Amino acid sequence: MTPFTVLSASMLQLALAATFVVIPAVGRRCGPYAQWAAESEVARQKVPAAVLAEHRINFGASRTSVVVAVSIGLCLAALASLNLAGNQGGRIVSWIFLPIVFILALAGSLARQAPVPVSAGTLPTHRPQFVGMVAGVTVVLVALTFLPALALAPLAEGLS
Repeated sequence: MTPFTVLSASMLQLALAATFVVIPAVGRRCGPYAQWAAESEVARQKVPAAVLAEHRINFGASRTSVVVAVSIGLCLAALASLNLAGNQGGRIVSWIFLPIVFILALAGSLARQAPVPVSAGTLPTHRPQFVGMVAGVTVVLVALTFLPALALAPLAEGLS
C-alpha cells in the first residue's frame, strides 16, 4: 500500500500536470477570441488600441509555449506514476525536477515583466552600496541559520 504522503504528493503532481496541459490548450483554442474581446472592450472605453501591445497583453498561446507546457505536464505525470508505483528513483527525480520547474516558472514570469524606468527610488546595482547590502543580508541570514545551532550544541552535549 502506498503511504499517505506519497499518495498526496502524487495527486498534487497529477493536478499540476493537468494544469500544465489544460491552460495552454485553452489558451491556444480560445485565445484569439479573448484577444478580440479585449481589443473591442478597449476600443469601447475609448482607450488607444496600442495599450494592449504596449503592456504585452496577448491571450493567444504560441505553438512553442504549448509544446513546452505539455512536455512539462507529461514529465510531471510520469513522475507521479513512478511515485505511485513505489519507485525510489521517481521520488529522487521528483526532488530534483520539481524545484527546477518552479524556478523556471518564476524566471519566466519575471522575464515577462516590462522594464521600469529609473527613478529616485531605484537602487543602482553597479555601486559598492548594493554589494554591501547583498553581503550584509547574506551574513545576517547565515548568522541566523548557524548561530542557534552553535549556541545550543554545548547545551545538547551537556545533556547527553
